[in-house]
Amino acid sequence: MFFRSCVALTNFHVRILPLRDEDGENYSNYLKRLQLLGNEMRAKRLEVQRRYREKRRMRLRGMLTAHIERPVSGSHRIRAMVNSDSESEDLLDHESYVFS
Repeated sequence: MFFRSCVALTNFHVRILPLRDEDGENYSNYLKRLQLLGNEMRAKRLEVQRRYREKRRMRLRGMLTAHIERPVSGSHRIRAMVNSDSESEDLLDHESYVFS
């Protein structure tokens, strides 16, 4: 409500005292400045996004190479268990010279 009354008073004031040419020039300079600021902010945001994407790509690439270089844990565990089971069976199959 307060904002609406301020806008109404401003509109009334502009009707009574219209803007002069120099006011319009100042206003256009103000708009140009706002556009420049907006363009700078947009450029900074795009640069930040570009750096984020680049760093993320590098992180993912690092994780992928680490994952590829690292042996698959599940299959090696199964192979190790199978090998240890077969070794223990071989040990039991052999005659023991200690007890003979």
